[in-house]
Amino acid sequence: MLLTGILIAAHWILFFAAARVSTVSICLAGMATGSLWTSILEPLVMRRPFKWYELLLGLIVILGLYVIFRFEFNHALGLAMAVASAFLSSAFTVINSRLTVQHNHFLITFWEMVGACGAIALFFPLYIATLAEGGALQLSVSWGDVGALLVLALVCTVYAYSVSVELQKRLSAFTVNLTVNLEPIYGIILAIIIFREHEQLTAGFFWGTAIILSAVLIYPLFVRMERRRQLSVRKIQ
Repeated sequence: MLLTGILIAAHWILFFAAARVSTVSICLAGMATGSLWTSILEPLVMRRPFKWYELLLGLIVILGLYVIFRFEFNHALGLAMAVASAFLSSAFTVINSRLTVQHNHFLITFWEMVGACGAIALFFPLYIATLAEGGALQLSVSWGDVGALLVLALVCTVYAYSVSVELQKRLSAFTVNLTVNLEPIYGIILAIIIFREHEQLTAGFFWGTAIILSAVLIYPLFVRMERRRQLSVRKIQ
């Protein structure tokens, strides 16, 4: 669990670094590839057959990435970091689907957050040396900052994470990651409204993102078709 926490820390670091070196929208587009990585990792870890429609949707995601890379090559580093972050997110989600079989979701969350906290603390010297402005951490915060941090840490991270881990007792890792992949939809909308990022992006970015998000939205249709087929087979038997 502690080692899985290190993966979570690496995921967070790459996620925010991707947004910093490119844009929020580019970062979220890369994060939408999580379903692709899960479609590959989950069958390997859970030792189940690959599902053809998951692989098909993964290929659609690759097509969307190709379109974005073609038109937004100046943001290649940020997009690559976001894709790597999505891979790590898929990895610890698949691992958690195994852990939930034997352990309580609050226990898993506690030890993984401890591992993530420790890994980020060890990352601070590297951050200060390479990214921090003026070579030092800016630790002066207001009470408003403290309140926002508490909400982000306790509600948006610890609580939401523990609930998502608990859900993996009933849902596959692919389904969980696919719902997480809805983040780019409202995230990109917020980035356009708050940061006016549409002024920095080409039409190719939006075409590529639309292709990626189509894979997210099509997936439930394939699941429904498979369930109907299974029910029909059972009735025949």
